Amino acid sequence: MGMNGSDVLILVNTGTDAVPIYQAVASQRDLTVEGSADEIDTSNKTSGRFAEFIPGRVSSTISFESMYVPNDGSYAVLRQSMEFGLFLKIRREYAGEAEREADAFVTSLSESFPDQEPGIVSATMRITGPWRAV
Repeated sequence: MGMNGSDVLILVNTGTDAVPIYQAVASQRDLTVEGSADEIDTSNKTSGRFAEFIPGRVSSTISFESMYVPNDGSYAVLRQSMEFGLFLKIRREYAGEAEREADAFVTSLSESFPDQEPGIVSATMRITGPWRAV
């Protein structure tokens, strides 16, 4: 059976490493979590006409869109990560239960303010290292 995408949220640590406080990014509307693995070409003279590969390093990114809430604490953390190159801790939550967490940094942050529509924030984060079970 399928699931409701509204049940999956991204949270950011607005506290400290010693006393983490995870807060959902305000008014999330869309979320994409993407993983990929590099390919290592191991083809050699005896491979013949066909290339041979083994899996390499795995990487993950998160992209999301939310409504612009200027006084939201999670947005302030995202902006600081982007502006100052700071790492942040993020958490993925399903139906109110924490699933996984990771270290990340913001690689893209944009704001859009169309006429007669809500302001929108779009962000992309790069995960560094593995996702961890909570």
